[in-house]
Amino acid sequence: MRLLAILWCLLASAFCFSNDRDRVGPDGAPLRGKELWKTVSGMSPEDVDEVARIIAENREKVGDRLRQENARIHEQNSFAINQAKEYVEELKKSMRHLPGGDPPSITEINMRSGLDEVLVEGDIVMTPDEARHYFGVDRDGRRSKRQAYQMEGMFPRTLWSDGVPYAFDSRLNNKTQDLVHAVVKFWQENTCISFKEMKTKQEMKSSPVKPVLVFFPGVGCYSKVGRDPTGSNATMQGFRNVAHEIGHALGFIHEHTRWDRDKYIYVEFNKTDDEQDAASEYYKAEEKENNNYGKQYDFGGVMHYKDTDGVKVPGEKVMFANNPDYQMTIGNTMGPMYGDVYEMNMLYSCYVIGSGSVRIDQINATDPHRCTWHITAPEGMVIEYRVTFVGALNLTGDKYNKHCREQCYTGGVKIKGLEKTWIPEGMRFCCSPQFNKIMATSSNLLVVEAYNFVYYTDFAVEYRIKPVNPTTPTPRVSGCPASYDIPSSSGTECYNVNIAPKSYSDAFSSCLATGGTIWMSQGVDERMLNDVFITKAGKLGIPSYWRGIKDGKCGIYDFRRNSYTYTECDDKSQLARKAGYICHIKRETPVITATTQQPVPLHFYGDYILGLTPLSFAGAKARCEELNAHLISLHKSGVAAEIQHVYNLRQPGSSTFWIGLHKDLGLSSPYTWVDGSRFDYKNWSPGYPGKTVAEKCGAYSEGKWIALRCDKPLLYVCEK
Repeated sequence: MRLLAILWCLLASAFCFSNDRDRVGPDGAPLRGKELWKTVSGMSPEDVDEVARIIAENREKVGDRLRQENARIHEQNSFAINQAKEYVEELKKSMRHLPGGDPPSITEINMRSGLDEVLVEGDIVMTPDEARHYFGVDRDGRRSKRQAYQMEGMFPRTLWSDGVPYAFDSRLNNKTQDLVHAVVKFWQENTCISFKEMKTKQEMKSSPVKPVLVFFPGVGCYSKVGRDPTGSNATMQGFRNVAHEIGHALGFIHEHTRWDRDKYIYVEFNKTDDEQDAASEYYKAEEKENNNYGKQYDFGGVMHYKDTDGVKVPGEKVMFANNPDYQMTIGNTMGPMYGDVYEMNMLYSCYVIGSGSVRIDQINATDPHRCTWHITAPEGMVIEYRVTFVGALNLTGDKYNKHCREQCYTGGVKIKGLEKTWIPEGMRFCCSPQFNKIMATSSNLLVVEAYNFVYYTDFAVEYRIKPVNPTTPTPRVSGCPASYDIPSSSGTECYNVNIAPKSYSDAFSSCLATGGTIWMSQGVDERMLNDVFITKAGKLGIPSYWRGIKDGKCGIYDFRRNSYTYTECDDKSQLARKAGYICHIKRETPVITATTQQPVPLHFYGDYILGLTPLSFAGAKARCEELNAHLISLHKSGVAAEIQHVYNLRQPGSSTFWIGLHKDLGLSSPYTWVDGSRFDYKNWSPGYPGKTVAEKCGAYSEGKWIALRCDKPLLYVCEK
C-alpha cells in the first residue's frame, strides 16, 4: 500500500485537458452541449439526440420526486440540518482559499461546455437504452444487485473479467499518460484486475478483449460505467481526477448516489445552479440494484463529489454531513483510498491481489508505515480523544490556520476509530472550529495519520483510556433520590442526565416533576457532566443539551462543535428548539466519588511526538512505547534545538525535556540510547555527566545535554 502516497501526489496536480482550439459550428460559434457531443463521443447523431431527449424529459420528474422527498427529510430533521448549516458557517469563517481559487470540479468542467445536457450525474456516458433504464422508462424489476449501475441481464459481462486493454490517443501528452499509468499501476497492484497497454492500432484491432479503453484529450471529464460488451466503450478525456473516471470504467457508481445516502448527508437542491440538473446529478440508486458489500458510507472515497459541486453561489454548500464532524471529509482529494480498494476487490471477487502473494484479508486499513500513529488501549477499554491543533508552526503568517481549506485539501490529520469499521476514509481535521471536541473510539484502537501536499503538518491530540461502558456504582448513591445517580464533585448535589430532546420549558417542568431543577451552569462539574452526556447520547446522534444563559436567553451546547446557540427560554411553540437536559437536586449526605484518568496531551511534529505533561524517565519511556515509538535519540546537531523551538511555540517556557539517553548502575557504566542506536554524537553541557550514581537519565536543556535523577518529572520527546 506504499504506492498510495505516490499516487496522492500525482493526483494533486491532475486536471482536465482541452484541445488547442474550440470545436465550432458552421456559423463559427463554439459548439456546446449535444452538438459538441456529436463531434467527440463516437455515438451517432441520432443516439446523441435521443439521450439528450431522455435526460431532458425525465430530469424534471426526477427533480420533483427528489424535492418532495427532501422536504420530508427536512421536516423530520430540521433541527439537525440547521445545526449542520450553522457549523458550516463557522468553518467558513476560518477557511482559506487556494491561491488563484479552488480547482474546478469534474461537473464544473463539463457544465462549461454544456455537456450536462448529455451526461448523467455530471460525468457518466450512457447509450439511449442505458439512459431509459437509468430513469426507469423501461424498468421491469430484473436488475442485478451490484455496486454499479448495470443493464439488466448483462452482469457480470459488464466487468472486465479478462483484463482491461487500454490505449492512448496520439494527441494525449506524456504528462497525462504518466498519470494514467500511475492510476493503472495502483489498481493492478491492489486488486486482481489486470491491465494491458495497446501501443499500436494493430494491437488494438487484434486484442482478444473488446472494447479497448482509450484515453484522449477533449472537452470534459467523463466515462462509461463498467465494460460495454455490445459495442465500443466510451473513451475518457480530461484528467482532473483520472482515478475517479477509471473507477467508473471499472464499474463504480458515485458514492453520493448510494441508496442509503440520506442517512449520512443532506442535499440542498436550491443551492445549485440548476435545480433540475442537480436532481439528476444526485439521483439515488435503488437498494435492489446497489450492493456496497457491507462498506459504510465513505465521505472521502474516490467516487464522492465535493460538497460544493454544482453550487450556484461560490462559497455555498450543496451537501451537508448529518454528522457535522464529517463535513470536511466530503469529497476525495487524494485518489483511491482503502475503502475503494476493498470495494473494487469485492466487486471483482478478488481473493488475492497484485502478483497473487497477498490475500485481500491481509490488506491493512490502518497501515502504520505511512505517517501514522496507533494508540492502543487494553482489551475492554476505549480511547477518548480530541484534536487540539493542526497547522504549520514554523511558518510565518497564519501559521495556526495554514491548512484550513476546503476538504483539508493542502494538509491535515485523518483519524480512524470513531466508527466500528475501518473500511471508510478517516475523519479529516484542519480548521480551528473542529478542535477540542471530545470523541470516543468504538474499539481499543485509535489511528492518527498526518498528510500534506504543501508545507508540512504539525498537530496535537489529547487522549485518555476509559472503560467501554463507564457506569456509576450500581448501589443507590446515599443521599440522592431515585434516578439522580451522579454525585457532584463537591458532594453537595446529585445530577440526572436526560438525552431525550425537549424544549427548555418542557425540560424545566420535567426536572420539577422529580423534585429538582434544570442545571444550566457553565462552571463546576461541566466537564464531568459533558462526558456523561456524550457517553449516553453521542452514538445516538443527539449532539446537544441545555446549558448556559446569556443576555436572558437559554443556551444549547453542542458538544460535537464545542459551541453555543441561544434562544428564548419561554418559547412554547411547535418550532421551539429541543435538546437534552440535566437536572440537579441538593444532596442529603456526602459520598466519595471515583476519579477519572486525565487526558494525555501530545503534539505531533513530523516523526516526533512531544509530550506536554511532565513524566518520570520511566513513565516517558513507557508512554512512547504505547505510541509504537521510543524516546528520541540524537545523532546530529540542530534536531533538539528545532524541537525546543516547537515546544516554546506550543507551551512557552518549556526548556528541558527527556531524551532517550540513560546508563545502567555504576559510575563507570556508559550512556546508551534506549533504541539501541550508535552513540556517535555528544552534546554534554560543561560539567556533565556528573560523577554520581543517582543521575542516570539524560535530558536536553538550554541547547545541551544534562544528566538528572530519573524520577524527576519532565516533558519528553518520542520518535517514530
